[in-house]
Amino acid sequence: MLSKEKEMSNFANDMIADEVMDAVAEMTDVQVAKALTPENLTIVAGYTGVENNGRGPMDYARQLVMEQLFDEILEARSI
Repeated sequence: MLSKEKEMSNFANDMIADEVMDAVAEMTDVQVAKALTPENLTIVAGYTGVENNGRGPMDYARQLVMEQLFDEILEARSI
């Protein structure tokens, strides 16, 4: 039974991740920049290209926003 709960949890997390990816993909660059936490904005400001396989800073910002939103949703659901 525990393994079924774990599978469901992974399935739920996959669904959340898909929703977050879709939501961020629909955002404009300005919306992405506004969605960054101050900490992540500082990280993007220091972007050198190494952090994201040499892709542009907005791609890196999108990656951080996806991670940030995913964590926020998981945290909200655990309350």
